[in-house]
Amino acid sequence: VMMKVWSTCLCCSLFILHLYGQEVPNLTNWIYEDLPAQHQNWKIAQSSDHRMYFANSNGLLQFDGQHWTVFSLPQKQIVRAVGIDSQENVFTAGYGEFGFWSPDDIGALTYHSLSQQLTPEQISSEEIWQLEVGDSWVVFQSFATLFFYDYKDLTIITPPNGGSISLIQEVNGRYFLLQQGDILVELKISPKGIEFQEIGQPKALAQRNLVGILPFNEKEWLFCTARNGIFRGDGITLKPWNHDFQKDFPRYELNRVLRLENGDFAFGTILNGVYITDSTGNKRFHLNQSKGLQNNTVLSLYQDRQQHLWMGLDKGIDMVDLNTSLQ
Repeated sequence: VMMKVWSTCLCCSLFILHLYGQEVPNLTNWIYEDLPAQHQNWKIAQSSDHRMYFANSNGLLQFDGQHWTVFSLPQKQIVRAVGIDSQENVFTAGYGEFGFWSPDDIGALTYHSLSQQLTPEQISSEEIWQLEVGDSWVVFQSFATLFFYDYKDLTIITPPNGGSISLIQEVNGRYFLLQQGDILVELKISPKGIEFQEIGQPKALAQRNLVGILPFNEKEWLFCTARNGIFRGDGITLKPWNHDFQKDFPRYELNRVLRLENGDFAFGTILNGVYITDSTGNKRFHLNQSKGLQNNTVLSLYQDRQQHLWMGLDKGIDMVDLNTSLQ
């Protein structure tokens, strides 16, 4: 039923569909004034029944293909991160709060706080910006701490070196974090906990503000920085990934990156929308306000099960249908 509703709703005249000649595939806008939430959307996830979830400044925003619903945290906190496990539990996190929402048969959600297990001193000043969901565990990341939940116990873990955490990310089943001092660390995560394996301090990343790591080939990743370009390598030896489209990033500031299912890449910026390239970095198309986006500031990127690319923006939510050929 959900698939049918989803297919129908995307063609519904209630949505604003923009077609832009020879430039981009079909683009759909959801205007933030029409949604029951605030305008900023920090992270995106999808459940197996195709419901979409957005970490929104007003709470957890749900879209079932037809209706939008917002679910608020206990103190109305901003939701910064969202992830979904195999049982359809929707994990969320924000300032001084994290936990999960369990759905009933019709998708209504009930919240269960995990952070209430902690003392105020342990959680009150922590802002959780990222979470990763594994097979039997969840890790919540603040700037100073990892909170490890194995579906029984909640454990506070301080990374080695005592440095703050600027990034945690899953890459092809491996997990990495970047600490203060540009120290790249791999996390070995299992139901027993977390082990840390320091990879090194790549000189190419020194003070470059790493915003994401993407799989590139069997031996290399792409290390994406905000204003200093993209580097290709194994985490120890890196070299610039030089392509013409990168000349825009120092000016427009790279913010979110994503490897697409077909091997292409999506690069979201602060000031000029989203660039889509092929697997070698050749630009396929560029989406910004002049080409139909509601806003040029991209806060989140997500590809759903139907290969649509969702963009959580500073103002609103947009979706591009990557199944359509360029018009």
